[in-house]
Amino acid sequence: MTMETDVLIVGAGIGGLTLALALHAQGIPCLVIEGTAEFQSIGAGINLLPHAVEPLAGIGLYSALLQNANSTTFLQFYSRHGAHIYTAARGTKAGHSWPQLSIHRARLHELLVQEFKARLGETRLHMDAKCVGLEQRNDGVAVLVSNRAGETRTIAAGIVVGCDGIRSRVRQMLAPNEGEPLYSGVMMWRGIAEMPCFLDGSTMVLAGSLRSGKMVAYPISGVSPCRTQRVNWVAEIRTQHRSQASWDVAGQRQDLTWADRDWHLPWLDVAAMIRTTSTIMAYPMVDKDPLDAWSQGRITLLGDAAHPMYPFGSNGACQAILDGFTLAECLSCFGLTERALEEYQQARLPPTKAVTLLNRTIPPDVVLDEVDARTRGEPFDAINSVISQTELAEIMGRYQQISAGRIPKFSRRSSLAHAAG
Repeated sequence: MTMETDVLIVGAGIGGLTLALALHAQGIPCLVIEGTAEFQSIGAGINLLPHAVEPLAGIGLYSALLQNANSTTFLQFYSRHGAHIYTAARGTKAGHSWPQLSIHRARLHELLVQEFKARLGETRLHMDAKCVGLEQRNDGVAVLVSNRAGETRTIAAGIVVGCDGIRSRVRQMLAPNEGEPLYSGVMMWRGIAEMPCFLDGSTMVLAGSLRSGKMVAYPISGVSPCRTQRVNWVAEIRTQHRSQASWDVAGQRQDLTWADRDWHLPWLDVAAMIRTTSTIMAYPMVDKDPLDAWSQGRITLLGDAAHPMYPFGSNGACQAILDGFTLAECLSCFGLTERALEEYQQARLPPTKAVTLLNRTIPPDVVLDEVDARTRGEPFDAINSVISQTELAEIMGRYQQISAGRIPKFSRRSSLAHAAG
């Protein structure tokens, strides 16, 4: 089989484009196919933690990221009555070498697209090209691709990586009997509003609880001359009602009547923030049970296609970025081989499985629910009478230790490392 590319990446989201840039930095040719005909400005704010910023900086993206993001300094927790619970330093404030960057998902994606086209060339990105079939062969994989007109063609690749999200077609082909995403019982509404700068202009705030309703708010831009910022907000509450799992589903403002209350946060008008948001999106908090394996032969998975998880702890995009750089490292060291995919899976499946399961039980946000349960939602005078700062720090530290992955380093192979098998 004559190869058209060393690595075929299915899906041009954050994970797929990061993998492409990481492969390019290793000198490994790749091709990206994307099922949509054009990119849409979807999503809202996301956070890049220091362990995800570091590899992106290593391929020259740090300056562009910094110019388009807010460097988060602190994470602060409050009760529904505005009582302070806990403050955690973030990024460089917490002693890391790199900051935590809060950025609009669409802007991050746009930056990755720009860098991809500048470095790899526009011909390496095929839009309106949906993966509809995979055939493993001795020397590679034949990928059947279809467009909106129903026209099909076959692309031959040494390795295929499914980066096509929580409803991954590639994952479905590898695990055909798997069911739909699992609903957590929590609905989320998201939006972005232009708001007066609050606290130090770089603090993420979490208030309330999932029982009574929780609000998350953090800046995703610098402070304007008139002291305003773009603020990303997320409203969450336990409910049996759910929408479909898609980031482009419009949310209904009337479903947020529970959030139109006095949050007792004098520096942040939550009701005004929701009221002045032009576009609200609704999304059920869903995940999937971890797979026992991501790789079959010369096919593997990455990002949400491999490990869809609840959006706690700023981990969705971060884990996909770590996946991408780890896979590029493995392919560089072990060539276009099944061994490379086995090494990648061994390095990344256990930690992402741990994060997925931890998100279901004791994510960092659980401190809000714990305080709410201990106080029965009633006001309290001092947090130390409810829960100790030591216990709160242990909850946060345990989660951060598990989620902060590292990219493995292997001994380099010869110059033939990129040759197939």
